[in-house]
Amino acid sequence: TQTPNTSATTVTVVEPNPRIAKADDEADNIVSAGQEIEYTLTVTNPSRTTPTRLSSPSHNSVVTDVVPIGLTPTNGSGAAIVDGGTVVRCDGTSGGPVSGTWSLGTRTITWSVGDIAPASTTSLRYCTDVDTSPAPSAGQTLINNARVDGTSMPGVVTGERAYSNTATDTMTVAGSSITKSANPTTAPVGKRIAYTVNVTLPANTQFHNYRATDTLPAGMAFVSFDSVTCATACGIAAPTTSQSGQSLTWDFGTIATAPASRVITITYTAVVRDVIGNQSGTTLVNSAGQIWCTVATLPCPVGNTVTPPPATSTVTVTEPNLTIDKDVSCQTGDADSCNVQPGASFTYSITVANTGNSTAYDALIQDAVPSSLTNVVVAGLPGGVTTASPTGGNTHAWTVASIAPGGSVTITYTADLAGSTNLTDAMHVINTAEVTSYWGLDAADRASNPDARAYPESGQPTDTVDLTVYLPQPDVVKSVANSGNAEIGQPLRWTLTVGNDAIYATLNNINVSDVLPAGWNYVTGSTTRDGVAYGDPSISGQTLTWSN
Repeated sequence: TQTPNTSATTVTVVEPNPRIAKADDEADNIVSAGQEIEYTLTVTNPSRTTPTRLSSPSHNSVVTDVVPIGLTPTNGSGAAIVDGGTVVRCDGTSGGPVSGTWSLGTRTITWSVGDIAPASTTSLRYCTDVDTSPAPSAGQTLINNARVDGTSMPGVVTGERAYSNTATDTMTVAGSSITKSANPTTAPVGKRIAYTVNVTLPANTQFHNYRATDTLPAGMAFVSFDSVTCATACGIAAPTTSQSGQSLTWDFGTIATAPASRVITITYTAVVRDVIGNQSGTTLVNSAGQIWCTVATLPCPVGNTVTPPPATSTVTVTEPNLTIDKDVSCQTGDADSCNVQPGASFTYSITVANTGNSTAYDALIQDAVPSSLTNVVVAGLPGGVTTASPTGGNTHAWTVASIAPGGSVTITYTADLAGSTNLTDAMHVINTAEVTSYWGLDAADRASNPDARAYPESGQPTDTVDLTVYLPQPDVVKSVANSGNAEIGQPLRWTLTVGNDAIYATLNNINVSDVLPAGWNYVTGSTTRDGVAYGDPSISGQTLTWSN
């Protein structure tokens, strides 16, 4: 038996791996009409990774780039490449090792690259301008598709394999920019806010079905459309305005191109509403937006609507907050109380302060003075304070024109405590002052304004001074010498001891009387006071009277 002799040979199949990448020199891929853009196509033939093996040359390689409408290949000086012409870089130099030919009919640039060796790189560059006529539409996307094709064999060989790869570069035509501002940015409830929206339209760009929009927050109410102006000769028709709830719209229709940028300024007025949600520190954020279509077709086809991010402005709600502090000259610290006696005089002060963050207007201050205080005299009133009509009785009232945040106003007056015949011991003389009302807006802003907020919203600020009246308590004790044993014709000394049992009040203007019994006569010059000779009393019949 003979053993057969065999051998084996391994053949490794290799293939080309043509690849293409595309880039532009615009960092953010946002372009404007007339802008120059240079594209770079990078063609490679890298090793394959799955499975790992070297690539073979890509033969008969052709690179094709489809230039979108809106871009035109140029010579770097703004002149369009003619049909069949060779594209160049934006500095006018050659775009690569092979020339690219522009075909206007197919809008393609074609490079016949030939063989692409394994692991080699070829760069192809060309210059374009964003068209100005016809003008591109704002927001229009410029999608540029490039492709590389190659074969496994040189020439034309039956059974050879074809290979291709694509790359895409997308840029967007710049749209309009929008800004928004509010005046003022801090406001009390009921204040009208002047809003300004500025829309900047780039040159050589058209807008289809352009609308500016504004959405008011719940704490604001629309008042009026005020104006629409343009900084230059814009050639833009006045928009149609509309309001639906919190939404405002300015419809400009189609805005044709212009050789220079334009700024449209929109103004309108809104008011801070008198609603429970609007309290001091509440922020009211208002958004202004814009929307347009990249094509003239209406309704705008799906995918062609442009809605850039909105611009916002913020108004912070402010409110006044009045407090009141009433003091009397006899008190210690801020006790608002003291002990008093008949004949006392006092100085009262009423200080109204604004601890809020907006001005308080037309504050009505009232002070109910009790009848046990007399001779009430108001000192000179500070500036901006006038006397108001009292509500009745002993009530005094004043109107304060305005108190700024952190400011205060002090009103003073003097008064006397009534005589003791009108007082009782330990009675309380209670005197209360209050801030009856005030506003967050001045009279002009309040006129015909249903959102003007009246203050206080609950409970008037008050402060009370309490005087405790103490009356003197006279006491007299009478004693007689010699145990009361009297002899006819012999003087007998009597002693009257006068005291004051009160815990606070002083006994003043004391008159002491004594009635002698029948048959007794006063001895002239016999009176002493605390051991010192004292004047004789007045005598009426048997009644002796020492005055004061």
